[in-house]
Amino acid sequence: MEVISWILLTVGVVVATVFVIIVLKFRNIMSKNLRRLASIQSQIYTSKHADVEYLLRDDGPTVLVSHGITGGVDQGIGLSKDYIGDGYQLLFVSRFGYLKSSLPANPSPELQAEVYKELLDYLNIEKTFVFGNSAGGTSALHFAIKYPETCAGLILV
Repeated sequence: MEVISWILLTVGVVVATVFVIIVLKFRNIMSKNLRRLASIQSQIYTSKHADVEYLLRDDGPTVLVSHGITGGVDQGIGLSKDYIGDGYQLLFVSRFGYLKSSLPANPSPELQAEVYKELLDYLNIEKTFVFGNSAGGTSALHFAIKYPETCAGLILV
């Protein structure tokens, strides 16, 4: 019985130690990510339906970046580094409910596409390529279908 007690105690100590290490590592990662998010100089556009966080930077033909399910403007920035080259004006948008964008009463990809158009009009952007990543692809697709005169091209990843 004494051997079993020592084994259980040892296992308990190991599990507790691993748990503490994981919690500390998680807190460190979260702290770093919160500092990174705070450093993004995004703005808020108040549409008819919701507040929308966006960041417009660089010069050239515009590419509106519609992020996937795991981020907002920050994910768009990361995607642009991997998939979009230099020479473009990049419009990163946090979709409904992400980061600083509010969640309207009845959110939908169709409504998100409408708000993209409102934002583009507000920014005096007449034409844009639309880059839709993962879950952001649905609203990008709706935008391309509903606003062909504004959509210079559609990229789905």
